[in-house]
Amino acid sequence: MSNEMNRHKDGKLWIHVELIPSWYDRIINDDLDNYTFRHEYIEVLRTYGGVKGNTVSRDILVTDDLPLYALNYLIQRAFGFLNCHLHKFNLPEKEVLRLTESKKEKWEQLVGTLFRSPLMSEEDIFWADDYKEGSIKNWLRSKYTDPQPSKAYGESYVSCQRDIKELKEGRFRQHYEPASYEMLPRLFELDPFSLLERLSIGDVFEIASEFHYTYDFGDDWTFRITSPGPVEQCVSQGLLTENKFLKCVEKMKKTHRPVMLAHDGVMLIEDVGGINGFCDFLELSHRDPPDDESAMALFWASGQEWKENFGSDINWL
Repeated sequence: MSNEMNRHKDGKLWIHVELIPSWYDRIINDDLDNYTFRHEYIEVLRTYGGVKGNTVSRDILVTDDLPLYALNYLIQRAFGFLNCHLHKFNLPEKEVLRLTESKKEKWEQLVGTLFRSPLMSEEDIFWADDYKEGSIKNWLRSKYTDPQPSKAYGESYVSCQRDIKELKEGRFRQHYEPASYEMLPRLFELDPFSLLERLSIGDVFEIASEFHYTYDFGDDWTFRITSPGPVEQCVSQGLLTENKFLKCVEKMKKTHRPVMLAHDGVMLIEDVGGINGFCDFLELSHRDPPDDESAMALFWASGQEWKENFGSDINWL
């Protein structure tokens, strides 16, 4: 299902990015399509995390030509991360199965047009990570402000198909050729189904109605990205007032970067231990009366540049 109908005539797109249980947690619960956290997590997020719904989320006005590599930095800024860990974009498993028909040969054809090569070099993976000093927040912002085309040359179709040829005919042949489609994720250090980051948000929404972003493969933060409807409907659905929406549109024109329409929940924290550790932190930091442990937790979080109070939506990004 495509979100083509949700695009504005000038390329504006309303996206909803929400925190969901990790793939591993959903596998354990034997329900990959269940994106709702356990009741105890939801209660903590509502009580101490500023969440009104069931999870931490952001609604953002973007252009449909925003490349995924820039969307990575946008999500980092929107949720309070500092770009300290690896990340990837994926389609839901059912969409991958539909597109590949569960066939290795079909996957090979899609490497370079949809999927990254699992042999891609570190130079290409980290081509845009050029932070040296100064404000990390300003650096992140620069990455999704009028972003340049991707320079990950290893994502080109020619380079990716050269890697496929290497798998089939080169030094990896003895391991690759006997492997079934189901064995592909076990063959490589990199996820063979991660999306090319030169693709734009609009490109992905032409293929599927949602896609996922995973950050920090230890904490395993996972986000679901959808387009809830045409841009103008964010007003009719009560997300924000018409006056605020017009200000967001004007801000986007002036700055040439995405604008946050609304948020639900506080910022997340680097290296806190995923959703379980984050909920533990929220409970600990809100002890009443506060004690040494709660003070130490807040001191540690401040070192991760975490702030409980959220600034103005329109100016945050």
